[in-house]
Amino acid sequence: MLADFSSVVDAVNGAIDDAIPPERRLELRIGVNLGDVIIDADDTFGDGVNVAARLEALTRPGTSASSEEEVAAASGGRGARRTGRDRISPVI
Repeated sequence: MLADFSSVVDAVNGAIDDAIPPERRLELRIGVNLGDVIIDADDTFGDGVNVAARLEALTRPGTSASSEEEVAAASGGRGARRTGRDRISPVI
């Protein structure tokens, strides 16, 4: 599933929405990235999508991952905490 948001804060809030009761939550793996995205008829692609997919691959079910850029942009976001550091190679 691919979801887009108008801001990093909205994306982070969507990833940690605690208004949904635990028994109704889906255990998603979420990658959050602030980057360029191209929307073309039936497809969405670009560096923003590629990096988000790579970040998502680093997560466990029920968790999310984002780059330091998103953490800085969403500072003051609720529930965010640093759990470690993984490195991914740059998208060229």
